Amino acid sequence: MNNFSKHKHLATLLILTTLILLTSGCGLGYVAHDTYPVEYRTVAVPIFENRTFWNSSLYTGVEADLAEALAKEMESRTPYKVASPATADTIIQGTITNFAQRVITRKREGNVPEQMQITLTINFEWKDLRTQQTIIDRKGYQAIGRYTPTQPVSELIQIGQHQAIQRMASQIVDSMRTNW
Repeated sequence: MNNFSKHKHLATLLILTTLILLTSGCGLGYVAHDTYPVEYRTVAVPIFENRTFWNSSLYTGVEADLAEALAKEMESRTPYKVASPATADTIIQGTITNFAQRVITRKREGNVPEQMQITLTINFEWKDLRTQQTIIDRKGYQAIGRYTPTQPVSELIQIGQHQAIQRMASQIVDSMRTNW
């Protein structure tokens, strides 16, 4: 093996070793859960209050769907367990302040709405139930979902609603991370 090949081989080994150390957290036990505050173990996720038109009998369940999506997102992405408000260390509670629908695009023929957008807006607070201290307080937090109600797709509004709710749950869990 000539000198150039030896140096190339050593450089490749060095790069691979560096990548292995970086992805393994340098053996320090780092995991994604470490970016969440460690002083809490449980979170209560009651159903958010709904102050919108969308709490009518025609579109019920936005608030319950959000609570369910948030609980699932927490259980799968954080070190916290979802518990009842009576036994939890912390609570995330909030209010749905707006659930708006708007036309994004229209079909040329007939000017019929082709793609629609749902915007979910909430206020929420994450609170330590032991100390009554607010951990996070967000106002006007928004998430968007889209759906196509026209032929040939013919999606129902629930598709856009589901997307907005899932994105909101994900964003709330993202906001629970510590600043590092």
